[in-house]
Amino acid sequence: PRLLLVSPLPPPAGGIASWTQRLMATEMYGRYDLRVLNTNTGRADGQVVGITSRKAGLAVSFVARFALLMATYRPDVVHINTSGFLPLMLVEAVQLALGKQAGAVMLMHIRGSVDDVHDRTKPALRPVQGHILRNADRVLTLHQTGLQVLAGYGVQAEQISNFVMERPAVDRAGREGPVRILFVGWIMPFKGVLELIEAVGQIPGVHLTLLGRVVFDSDEQIDEAIDAAGIRDRLAMPGEVPLSDVWGFYDQADIFTLPSWTEGFPNTLVEAMMSGLPSVYTDVGAMPEMQIDGETGLVVGVRQMGALRDALQSLVDDPALRLRMGAAARARALEEYEMSKVIHRLADHYDELLGIHTR
Repeated sequence: PRLLLVSPLPPPAGGIASWTQRLMATEMYGRYDLRVLNTNTGRADGQVVGITSRKAGLAVSFVARFALLMATYRPDVVHINTSGFLPLMLVEAVQLALGKQAGAVMLMHIRGSVDDVHDRTKPALRPVQGHILRNADRVLTLHQTGLQVLAGYGVQAEQISNFVMERPAVDRAGREGPVRILFVGWIMPFKGVLELIEAVGQIPGVHLTLLGRVVFDSDEQIDEAIDAAGIRDRLAMPGEVPLSDVWGFYDQADIFTLPSWTEGFPNTLVEAMMSGLPSVYTDVGAMPEMQIDGETGLVVGVRQMGALRDALQSLVDDPALRLRMGAAARARALEEYEMSKVIHRLADHYDELLGIHTR
C-alpha cells in the first residue's frame, strides 16, 4: 500500500523533522511504500508562530505539490504531521479535502502539546480547529492530556508515542572530571534555556552543553544571559550537528535536561533515556508520562529556575543516583519506545483504516 507522509525533513533539524528522517530509514519494515512531501520551510522561522509572505508562498507551493502527488502517486493513506496551529491548519484543511476527493484515507497527527495549542488559540477560532480535525479519518496525539483536550473538540483521537532506535549501553561508572549537563533542541526561550543558563551559573564546577540551533530575537539576548551567569568558560555551544553525531554528545554527558515551557513528545528526551541518562524535565506534554519522577529523572515546574537548579544539584552531588536513574530510564525506553515496536503500532493504524493486514 502507498503511504504519503506530509512532514518536514532536515535541514534545519527539529523534533518532527528528525522523526521523519528516522522513519524513512525504517522503510516501515516493508509494510508500506513510503514517500514524503517535505514541508520544512528551510529556516528556523518555521518554529515561530505567525504569518509571513514567505510562509504564505510556501503554503501555496505545498498545496500544489500535494495535489500533484494525489494525481501521480495516488496514495492509499495520507499521514499529515501538524502543529495544530492556525493558520497552518487551513492549508492542511485543503489537503484533507484534496486527499479525500482522491480516495485516500486521511490521518492527522498532532505533534505539539495539544493543551498549549488550545490555550494559545482564541476561543472563537477553536471550533475551526475542531471542524478540520473531525474531517480526518483518524487523529493521533502524543499524550493523555491531548486526548482529553481533543475530546472537548468532539474529536476521538488515539495516542501514539515517538520512537528511538536501540543502541549500546554507555558505561559511566567511575567517570572523572566535571559533571556534564546536556541540553539538545532549539536554543530558544520557550525551551527554558534562559532558566537553565541561570541555574547552571549557581552550580559550581559543572559543564553545560547546549546542542542545537540558536533561535533568539538577537544574539545579545543569550550572550547577556551567559555573561550574567558567569559560565562562558564552562559552556559549549556546538551548533546544529548531523543526527548521526548527536549520539556522541549523549555518550559524553552525565545528566540530560529539558526545561521546556511546552512540548509534545520530545525525541531528545527519549534519546537521552535510551542513552542511559537521568533527566531533569518539566511537567508539560508527554514528558510526565515518559518519565517516572524519582525513578528515571526529576520533574520541575515550568520556569522555576530555583527548582531546576536544586534538581540538577541533587544529581550532580550523587553519582550513584545518576547511574541508578539512568539505568531505569534506559530500561523504560527499551520497553516502551524502542523503534520497531512503535513503528508497528503506527502501521497498524494504517491497516485498520484500510481494512487490511500487512504485519
